[in-house]
This record gives sequence, structure tokens and C-alpha cells, in this order.
Amino acid sequence: MGSPRLDEREFRFLDEMGRYDAFLRLYHSLDPADGELLETMYRSRDPLTPLILLQYLEELPEKRAVFPILEMIEEGNEVVSRAAMSAYRRNHYPGKPRLLKALVLSKSARACRFAVRVLSRAGFMDALPLILRELDLELDHWFTALKSISGEDPVPPESRGRLKEMRQHWIAWAGRKGIRW
Repeated sequence: MGSPRLDEREFRFLDEMGRYDAFLRLYHSLDPADGELLETMYRSRDPLTPLILLQYLEELPEKRAVFPILEMIEEGNEVVSRAAMSAYRRNHYPGKPRLLKALVLSKSARACRFAVRVLSRAGFMDALPLILRELDLELDHWFTALKSISGEDPVPPESRGRLKEMRQHWIAWAGRKGIRW
């Protein structure tokens, strides 16, 4: 017989070691009910639970530990989102920049800005095709992200503010660079 079921409220009232042990049990469990409980806790309306979980997730250098962090960046309230950004920076999973690319296209402006900032600082050019694809499909303000990530600006001063012309310059630039999307 396994350990007794725990709910989110009980989790918050455990001592630190009890919470950590409960988290690890849920995180490593193959029981779908445990996975569902952990997902519910990641999305809790009470910010205390996700904030506690972020402390544990940032210490796990695994791909699947980064996914809930990214989700909290995108969907958490402001406090949880900012804490998740810090947890992302501290997590040591080596492939995490590739996972961050999905946030470049996020509907959350905060998540998108964070992703673009981190990827551009890392010189992570893999995000450019994602942005160019979006720009090609729908005229939108991706120009700052493109400039930030690429370190270039092919838009001449006379075209600034003219979105269609700016898009044409960026698409031509990408073609010259051999970037496919």
C-alpha cells in the first residue's frame, strides 16, 4: 500500500523536509493521479504553492523540470511569473534555451519579452525562424525581437514605422542570410 494521498492545502502545511519529500514523491511517481495533483499545484491560484514548487524545480537539471517553470512564466500571476523567471535562470538543464523558444510566440507579453531577452543575450539564433514565420503570416511588431536576437537591423531609417516595408526588409535580410522558416 502506498503513502496516503495528499492535497494541495496539506502540502503547504508540511514542514520544509516534508514538502520536499512530498514533491519528489509526486514528481517521480508513475501514478497519473500524482501527476494530476502536481499539475494542479503548479497552477494553484494561491501563489504560495507554485512559489514553493519553483524552489524544488530549479534544482532539477532535467528537461521535464523546465516545462512547469516555463508554464508559470507564461501563465502565472505577476509574482509567480517573476519567480519562475528567476528559477529558469538558476536551473542547470543544458537544453533549456531550446525549450524557451516556444515562449517567443506567447500571447503573454511578459513571457515573450523574457524569452526574447534571454535568447538574445545567449545569441540564440534558432528563435529567428519562429519569429520570421509569424511575421510572414501576420504583420505584427516582432522587429525589436528580431533586432535583439540577430544583432542587426536591415531596416533603413526611411522605412521605420512602416510595418509592411519593415517586414519586407527583414524577410529579404533573412533570405540573404540563408535563414529558412
